[in-house]
Amino acid sequence: MKVKILCTQKMLQELISAVKQDQLEFSDEAPLVLMEQTLDRKTVLVKENDDLIPLSLEQIVYFESLQSKVLVHTEKTVYEIRKTLTQLEAELREFGFIRIHRAFLVNRSKIVRIRSSFNMKLTLILSNQDRVEVSRNYYTQFKAEIGF
Repeated sequence: MKVKILCTQKMLQELISAVKQDQLEFSDEAPLVLMEQTLDRKTVLVKENDDLIPLSLEQIVYFESLQSKVLVHTEKTVYEIRKTLTQLEAELREFGFIRIHRAFLVNRSKIVRIRSSFNMKLTLILSNQDRVEVSRNYYTQFKAEIGF
């Protein structure tokens, strides 16, 4: 089987070493995500009660990490998802999702207003009227990504 890996040189070396030493471990919390090119990435599976349902990326306002859960916020509903924010960030970056805080990943198209706060912080007002804060750690990266 042939595999193309898009990652840093350091991560690639760690992967090659793990494979050679038969220490490759599969985990939902892994820092590297291997994904089929033909996989439908315009939806994510969310948990509703005991069911899993596909949710279109266009419906998602933001993801929130809360304790050991990751919540998916839409205009009217909140769902749970079985992925980490790190995984979601890697998978959804090309679809306009931006990491703004260690606990938040927002859909760029759902940002309605950006307000300046104190100490290099920004507050985003989203299409569902929720307010989330861009932390100082993500401030510079966020400004570069949205072009201001």
